[in-house]
Amino acid sequence: MRVFEIETSGSISRSGMRELDYCLNPYLGCHHGCTYCYAIDMTSRRDAAENWGEVVYVRRNIVKNLAADIKGLRRGTVGISTITDPYQAVEAKYRLTGKSLKILLENGFRVTLQTKSPLARLDFHLLARYRNLADIGFTIATSDNARTRLTEPHTPSPGARFRTIKEASSLGINTWIYFGPIMKGINDSQEEISAIMRWASSSNSRVIFDFYRNYEGSRKTIAASGLNPEGLSGNDAWRERVSSAIIKTAAEFSVEVNSEEEEWLVERRKTFRTLF
Repeated sequence: MRVFEIETSGSISRSGMRELDYCLNPYLGCHHGCTYCYAIDMTSRRDAAENWGEVVYVRRNIVKNLAADIKGLRRGTVGISTITDPYQAVEAKYRLTGKSLKILLENGFRVTLQTKSPLARLDFHLLARYRNLADIGFTIATSDNARTRLTEPHTPSPGARFRTIKEASSLGINTWIYFGPIMKGINDSQEEISAIMRWASSSNSRVIFDFYRNYEGSRKTIAASGLNPEGLSGNDAWRERVSSAIIKTAAEFSVEVNSEEEEWLVERRKTFRTLF
């Protein structure tokens, strides 16, 4: 992996996602190199996008900028790292996520994070202290190590993520599992759905699920891994069948579950309750 430090002119920005008011990305590019990632098409540094998983830019002055940028800014929900993983390996050295998280929470912003890394433990003390303003989700697309390596080449194992989310929940932190993207023939089996719901139940986590979308950037990385991107997205009948299986299985395990399309309404209600 090649890491470059850069200066940035800003920090927090308005989010184009319905469930978020703002977004903050301390890093550009992502070492995890997930072949299906939508962020490939949204990464402004072309070398990081074209060499996905191998190039990461560190926005080294983003914390200083954030402290100034939030002055007078209306409070709302901030998604930390919407186009990269906030706890990828470089976070252990630079701690830009942790420092930004502290500033936002201390100033009354609601924060949500999504990761695939046990490095999130670095900030469990903050997430527990500000549990009414924060939550963290762990992406677990599959419980199988071999399938994980196929689509997420540089990520921690699913088991390591599960153990981390269980620890977070035991500390009173609001947790959720992102089951996605669901890909036809990869992670859409009943066995896979049951494994995810079992983990969610035992960690007291809710589940958000979503299906693979055939983005331009991910088509190239998926094809390079030997898979056919056209075959992973399925059709409407397949998505309806898998959605029904997820909802039914979640009920059997007493797990709260929402589709990605429904999630923005859940987040809006949280924002209203915590900030107003």
